[in-house]
Amino acid sequence: MNQPTSNSRKKIGLALGSGALKGIAHIGVIKVLEKNHIPIDFIAGSSIGALVGALYAANPDSKALEKIVLATDLKRSLGLLDPGFKKGLLRGKKIEQFLKQCLSHKDFKDLKIPLVIAATNLKTGEAEIIKEGDVISAVRASISFPVVFEPIQREGQWLVDGGMTMTVPVKPLKDMGADIVLAVNLYNYSKRSRRFSKIKISQIGSESAEIMLYQLAKRDIKEAQVVIAPDVEGYNLLELIKHRRKILRLGEEAAEEKIPLIKKLLAKN
Repeated sequence: MNQPTSNSRKKIGLALGSGALKGIAHIGVIKVLEKNHIPIDFIAGSSIGALVGALYAANPDSKALEKIVLATDLKRSLGLLDPGFKKGLLRGKKIEQFLKQCLSHKDFKDLKIPLVIAATNLKTGEAEIIKEGDVISAVRASISFPVVFEPIQREGQWLVDGGMTMTVPVKPLKDMGADIVLAVNLYNYSKRSRRFSKIKISQIGSESAEIMLYQLAKRDIKEAQVVIAPDVEGYNLLELIKHRRKILRLGEEAAEEKIPLIKKLLAKN
């Protein structure tokens, strides 16, 4: 569990970036922060980061979070898919039911850790920062990857995936008063070349989208004091589900590397 906040220490904000099921690594990061008694005062999440962030903000217990993920195997994951074919391939209603079962707090004001969620406004093309009202609809908006999920209408606005405009939501944490921002970036291209011994035409579209998100993430993390970048590249969807424990461990390993820096920043006057 997190230590109680103190007015004398620096406030820490945790930015959980987008990245689909690579976001399982977020839980590994949170586990290591808990183990090292690093307090989390604010959370901002985009896409999968919004989902993990909301679950943790409602119940700050990494063991409970890990239990949810490890219990969600391939069969259960497929059971959350509900074909729509109107404004998206999936309606997203089963995801909403899943969130209702997991979230003990349904309104932002009731969360145990202050949370903001990044989505994208289809009308304006700008990031939509959500910090009040219904949490489930905010998460549902932030994970709504265009064409795959139907967009969601919230307070008169049509919203889709937050990763399109704010891949790693660092700035909202600064606005909330965070002195130190820990940014978890799931678009780590340090070993990208290993994926290009061969290239198929079917890969070009997905690789191009990854490059766009990588560039957005690079922009977002510039203002973070600490960047945690798990090496989760190169896994397809089925591999991410199958190797959940490994992805979680990669998050732990990346966070462990940054613990000395985080403690040094906290110790500074």
